Amino acid sequence: MVLYPTEEWLEEYRRLITESGEMDDFGFDENLLLVITDLNLSRVTLGDLHDSVLDELPDNVREGLSEMSLAAATELIDESVRTSLPDQLRHLLDQTDRDVVDGTIYAYLELADGDCTEAVLLGSADDREVDSIFRASAGTWQSIIAGRPATSAILAGDLEIIGNELLKLQYAAELQLLCDIAADVDTEFLFEHHDRSLVDFVIDESIRQPITLQKCVTRQAALTMRTFAPF
Repeated sequence: MVLYPTEEWLEEYRRLITESGEMDDFGFDENLLLVITDLNLSRVTLGDLHDSVLDELPDNVREGLSEMSLAAATELIDESVRTSLPDQLRHLLDQTDRDVVDGTIYAYLELADGDCTEAVLLGSADDREVDSIFRASAGTWQSIIAGRPATSAILAGDLEIIGNELLKLQYAAELQLLCDIAADVDTEFLFEHHDRSLVDFVIDESIRQPITLQKCVTRQAALTMRTFAPF
């Protein structure tokens, strides 16, 4: 079970990016940082998770843990106790300890000629030099992976792009493609996906066709530049 990106999740993501024919057409050569904020692990209890996380525990233990937040469980349940827990719960606590920094996850992607040559989790935004940063809450990332156009999230102020202002249009197309690929990685979301408001629906649908055209234009531009490149 994966509730948020882990090293194992990123390795599968890296493989899918590399195997994607669409990424080959774009030919991106960039180092990207995906910043996932507002995990709010103090709000999520172990009882909120899938039943299989706790179902191997005795009833009295399961009842005691079900109301404990994921943040509290990570802090209070040390290694000596974790060894006696079911594998899924132990791995989840270990992942949270290792991968979440102050409620935030930093995922670094290195793209070269349409392949992903490296995908790792970082301890902070300053651990690597990057060309651009995509920053949004966990809920926003989930909505984009579930189908919300990335451009819609940008226009609504839910997704921040930090990089070359002149390339933001290209970045939006790139991000949409990366999120489309991420949707193919087996993931159980930490937060429930809420229905969109009417305003969000109108914005999303008004952008959906242009973003498809935008991806095509960006891809064609990359192919044209490759045709005229001397090497």
